[in-house]
Formats: sequence, C-alpha cells, structure tokens
Amino acid sequence: MKKIIALAVAAVVAAPAMADMTIGATVAAGYTNTSYEAPATPATSTAFATAADTDNGGFGIDTASVTIKGSETLENGLTISGAMGMGGLNRGTGTVDGENANLTVSGDFGSIAVNSGRGGSGISGVAGDAENLTGEVANYGAGDSDNEGVKLTLPAMGGVTFAINASETVGLGDGDDGRTLGYIASGKFGPVSVGADYYDFKSGGRTRINLGVDLGAAVVKLGHESRDNRGSEMAVGVTVPMGALSLGAAYATSETDATGDKDASGYSVGATYTLSDNVSVNAKYASWDAADGNDYTKSAVLMTLAF
Repeated sequence: MKKIIALAVAAVVAAPAMADMTIGATVAAGYTNTSYEAPATPATSTAFATAADTDNGGFGIDTASVTIKGSETLENGLTISGAMGMGGLNRGTGTVDGENANLTVSGDFGSIAVNSGRGGSGISGVAGDAENLTGEVANYGAGDSDNEGVKLTLPAMGGVTFAINASETVGLGDGDDGRTLGYIASGKFGPVSVGADYYDFKSGGRTRINLGVDLGAAVVKLGHESRDNRGSEMAVGVTVPMGALSLGAAYATSETDATGDKDASGYSVGATYTLSDNVSVNAKYASWDAADGNDYTKSAVLMTLAF
C-alpha cells in the first residue's frame, strides 16, 4: 500500500503544470430593497403577487462566485486558454450553476473560441457604478438569454477588430433551429471606443451599437439595440472617477412593437468607494416604469471582496 501511495504522489508531482493559471472569487453582501408602487388602475406585476404598495428588502449575500482561468503556449506558437465560472455558491440558493466558460486557440491568425455565457444587450455596460437597468427596463429580454457559440476573431487592423460568431441555445450539439450568425466589429481610437454587431435570427435581424468616450474627468457611454418585429432599447451612462470614490448615473428606455403600451424607462445613480485593491463598497438607487405598467424603485448597499 505504501508503494502505491508513493507512486501516486510521484505521478502528481511529475505531472506537467499549466504555464499560467489563476483562481479568483468574488463575494458581495449587504442590503437590497425593491419597492413596488401600485398605479391608480392596478396592472399585472410579474415581481409581486399583490396589487398593493409593497416593500421587499433585507440583508444577505448578493453573490458568491469562483472563476478559474488558465493558458498554455505550445511549441508551435499557438496559445490554448480557457476559463470557467461557478455562481450561486452562497448557502440557501439551492444549486450551484455554471456561468461563462470558454476554450480559445489563438495565434498569428487571430483566435477561435468555443464559449458559453449570457449574451449582453447593446445597452449593457453603460451604467458603471449605477444599477444596470438591463432586465428591468428591457421588455423583451432577447439580449439576456443563455447561449453558446464558436467565434472567429481576426487580428486587429488599424485599431479595428472583426469577428464572426455562430451562436445557438446552450447544449452540446443542440439548437439547430435557433442557430444564427453574428457579425461583430469593434475599435479604439484614442479616447473613443466603438462597437457594432448584427445577428440574423429566424424571427428577424438584431443590430447593436455602442460608443464610449473618455473625457478624462468623466467617461460617457451610449448603447442602442433594435430588433425586427420586437422593438428597440437605448441607454446612456456616465462615470466620474474621483480617486478612491467613483460616481455613476444611467438612463435607459425601451420601446416595443407589440400591441399595447409596453414601453419602459428608468434611471439609476450610484457610488463606489474603494477601500483596497480587493475591497469596495457600492451604494445605488434605481427607479423605473416597467413594461407591466407598474412603478418600481430599488436601493442597495453592498460590500464586495475579490480574492
């Protein structure tokens, strides 16, 4: 038995180690409150079971997740890299779910990545320190569904990068009926960053554009998304860095082509104070008129540790 254990230990020690691997985690906890204000004529709310004014709030773990990344460069010059994430690690959520994951081969030709994750809307990422209103103001949610794909990214040419992404519903070999091609372009020119993509879905095309400008004293971002036979969304956000303190605000609107008034709009403000390289405190407030006809407000104060 001792010989078997010794051989097992020797095999582990002798196993080639990955050239570059990191393990990181994030834990955020604090207080969150969502308030629902019933209109004069009660509408159907998807968030609350009662038509009366309601406050839902309390202390708890907002998120607890782990991300593992690794890469290795082969003798032929190709680099193989991968990453995977796990969320829902806080007790009481019921299950631990897989989050974004990818396996990428890169070289002089650019890169080819097989990835799975949650597709961001064209208005994502503009909020900065404030509440991201995607999911609250967005009334059809097409940008937030889980998907997987194969993405070819070409080498940058004059500051511009082009990519083609074939995406489908999550599941190995699944999703023939929902498979679609996306054409993506992005670029950075000094303080200005731009991006655009087009996906040709079975139900119609979707176009997304985004623009960011770093003014030094503030960073302004704009995003827009439109989809045939569905509607459009727009958001603008500003972030103001002030040393350890950072302030942010965002405004978003959503218009739908569906029958009836299902338009939505809202704003949010927030502030983040960095206590160290790994610890920060964020406070934010959001107010929006949802597509269900009801008015909502949300406030939160969270401390986050990244390690």
